[in-house]
Amino acid sequence: MKNLLLYFEKLLPERFRSRRFPMGEYHYDLKIMESDVTRWLNRYPINLENVEIYYALAELFRRRGEFDKAISIHEAISSASLQGHEPFKLEIEIARDYYSAGVLSHAESVLLRALEEADDETSKNAFRLWLSILEKEKGWKQAVELIEKYGIPGSGGLRLANLYCEYAEDLQESNDIADVARVLKKARKLNVGTRAAYMSAVLAVEKQRVGEATYYYRDVLEKDPLRTNLAIKPLKLLAVAGNSADGMLDFLKQLYLRHPSVRILEVVIELHQLSGEPLEAHWTSAIEEKVRLGESVIVVDYWLEQFPELPAQVTTVIKSVLSNNNLDAHDIQICTHCGYESDKMLWHCPQCEAWETIYSSYELELSRSIKKDS
Repeated sequence: MKNLLLYFEKLLPERFRSRRFPMGEYHYDLKIMESDVTRWLNRYPINLENVEIYYALAELFRRRGEFDKAISIHEAISSASLQGHEPFKLEIEIARDYYSAGVLSHAESVLLRALEEADDETSKNAFRLWLSILEKEKGWKQAVELIEKYGIPGSGGLRLANLYCEYAEDLQESNDIADVARVLKKARKLNVGTRAAYMSAVLAVEKQRVGEATYYYRDVLEKDPLRTNLAIKPLKLLAVAGNSADGMLDFLKQLYLRHPSVRILEVVIELHQLSGEPLEAHWTSAIEEKVRLGESVIVVDYWLEQFPELPAQVTTVIKSVLSNNNLDAHDIQICTHCGYESDKMLWHCPQCEAWETIYSSYELELSRSIKKDS
């Protein structure tokens, strides 16, 4: 019996290993489970003494991908009608089985009923599972409505803001601009993250509202300078369109002090070149530093123009070397939670499922070096 318990403990999920379940008068032979779970259930009927073992086994099978066995066990527990084991708890476990198996439609009615009729703890479990299902199914409107109606602490904030944004993207496909603006306004009111402001800026550009777009792009960078790769180039175009280069340069000067990204310096140079005005002296050291690092063709080109006496052959060689070191071509996106890498910007990490944790690798490394130096 002792050896059997030790063997069984190795198979249990970690959170069950420290627990000891009553074995009663039965001698369990786990090998029988490899073929037909029904034989096991018939041989060892479920009762109050062994039901916790059956719950653990069902979870084990679910983790192993044997969803049919997990469902059979949970349905058998439900049929046993044991005192103290409420039906909703079992139905939620069955819904979780179907969710893990990818059969999501079977879970909906059970979970929504549990939200309204079960006890608080069971309702919370149903809420979390149903929200995960809706996210997986990309049912953004339903997910937003679920949180607005049944939301529990921790379900709002950044997650809700991004669900609003996903819903807004769905509305954009139907060209319902008024509803897009309404949903994004709800997301901005939560005052978390930068995605809502970024999408609002893009929408304002589409409406040709230069001042409004500028405001939202600035808001993105003020809240999170690591989003420089997303907002800095649109800001430059808006400054040119709105004849507001001077005001933009003042903003970029303050932003560069917080986050000295070469992308900011590129825009500063381009705005000065468009205006015909020379760069202020305080930018000289920043330019020289970025030239030494070789991070930008634009910055190096500007620096070389300050030395017209250099032979053309030398400047040509320097430019050809730097052309292979284009930042945008080599920059990748990295999740700060799990390290997932992508060649394009994503707001939702497909690996750890966190929201707004994927950033430019260049901006991330720059931020880390600033913190290290300070």
